Amino acid sequence: MSIAGKSKGDVVQQLEKSYGVARSTVFNRLKYLGYSLDKVDDLFSLSSEQMAELDNLHRWISDGGRMADYPKPGQLAMVRDEGELEQYGEAINFDALEGDEELGHAELIRAAQNQAAGILIAQNLLTAEMLKNPQHLPQDLLAQVEQSKVAIAPKSQNPLVVASEWITKAKSYQKNQGQLAA
Repeated sequence: MSIAGKSKGDVVQQLEKSYGVARSTVFNRLKYLGYSLDKVDDLFSLSSEQMAELDNLHRWISDGGRMADYPKPGQLAMVRDEGELEQYGEAINFDALEGDEELGHAELIRAAQNQAAGILIAQNLLTAEMLKNPQHLPQDLLAQVEQSKVAIAPKSQNPLVVASEWITKAKSYQKNQGQLAA
């Protein structure tokens, strides 16, 4: 759903009422997302895509998130150790794909690189989460983890036998050192 008004103030007032926030909050959110209220056909408006993004941002903040942590449209994001999001990349300008074919290929390659990086980042984050919380692994994988623990666990040994072996090795070493010195 798009939104429009005869003035910027009309649009902002509709957003204030819709989200139940102050005028300055509306302006801050628009600025953060990089949106401006442009006049088209005698009306100031936001597209349905922009409204959907504003709705997502509002839900994010309502659920306790910080606006600074919300990933901007068209950017990759990564969770830092502190649980904050770190943003990567820039939005792709699809208008540039028309016209300059070389630029279009570069933008397409960059889009693929962004997607690959996003998948790798997500894989790393999910792996780290599974390492912290192995109880979330499926039962078959948990069984494999337990089998590996048994396979690599140190075998119990008689401490007197181990001590005797080390003493024998130490005496042999001393004997060899004495022969070298002579």
